[in-house]
Amino acid sequence: MLRALTDAVRNDAVQNMLNLFIELAKKEPRFFRRQLVDVVSDMFEIAEDKSVKEKTKHLAVEFVLTLVEAKKKAPGMMKKLLFFTNTCFAMILKLLLDIEDEPSWYSTDSEHEYAGETENYTFGEECLERFSAALGGKTIASIAMELLEAYFDSAEWEKRHAVLRAFYQIAEGS
Repeated sequence: MLRALTDAVRNDAVQNMLNLFIELAKKEPRFFRRQLVDVVSDMFEIAEDKSVKEKTKHLAVEFVLTLVEAKKKAPGMMKKLLFFTNTCFAMILKLLLDIEDEPSWYSTDSEHEYAGETENYTFGEECLERFSAALGGKTIASIAMELLEAYFDSAEWEKRHAVLRAFYQIAEGS
């Protein structure tokens, strides 16, 4: 199944396949236990691939989050992957960098609550809140501090903005 998914990643059939994987992860997350490292690694590859459509990337992230949230049916399954939590957090945080800057906002008298937010950005906020809720405050805090510190010290305003939103979403989720 995984080979067919990775072979189809550049066409629209992959979205249907990912939706089926998500449904399977919701109902029977243990199905993926034996091949978990390979499955999660492939989903990370899809989510990071610049040549893949945004919707497909979002579905790959959704699949991983579904496995994280399935802790009642498969307790501790995702926490056992050493690379998982840091990689997933970094991947979600990158979504918060997709925000647009509009110079006309600098001198405007009215606020635009959702100004500059893209579909990636909004999806990233939702994912970060769900990820935090699924892992819990202690786990997410230890992961977040290291990466957020690097973002906070960045000269890029998008990274500093992402840190502030990440703190908010982590607090909401935890």
